[in-house]
Amino acid sequence: MPRRSVGRMEFRDLHLNTRAQIGIARIPEKNMTVLSLDQDVEGTGVLGAGDCEIGLDRGNTRLLLTFAQRSKAIPLTETPLWLLVGRAEFSWSDQSESDEDDRGSVYVESNGAEARMIIQPNAGAWMPYVATFSFASVDELSALLSRALPEP
Repeated sequence: MPRRSVGRMEFRDLHLNTRAQIGIARIPEKNMTVLSLDQDVEGTGVLGAGDCEIGLDRGNTRLLLTFAQRSKAIPLTETPLWLLVGRAEFSWSDQSESDEDDRGSVYVESNGAEARMIIQPNAGAWMPYVATFSFASVDELSALLSRALPEP
């Protein structure tokens, strides 16, 4: 099914210190949003960096948008701890090598200074992807997710 690109954002992954990118596309026939994460745009082979694609339905796209926006409201403390803002679910990923269940969750966390998104499968088929970014990048991600939401 054809995808319609919504847009891309580039950011510096604050944990991996790599140039990273998130692309958002829509598959209107399936009412699905596709999120593509590339944590090593320059291809330098940084340990822990990778790329994946996940698909979210409308409700979970809206949840991811809400949690991304709320991540900025976490107060900065003297000892910043990562606090869970919320969890959305994805219905498929490009990481599945078979017909196995490749559903999972996208966790949004904040420490008051930055946010991170953790893409975690339900089954232990692959390691989670963790993207850490500034609140300015959260605004860019929020704008893309807003544009990806179809009209009700």
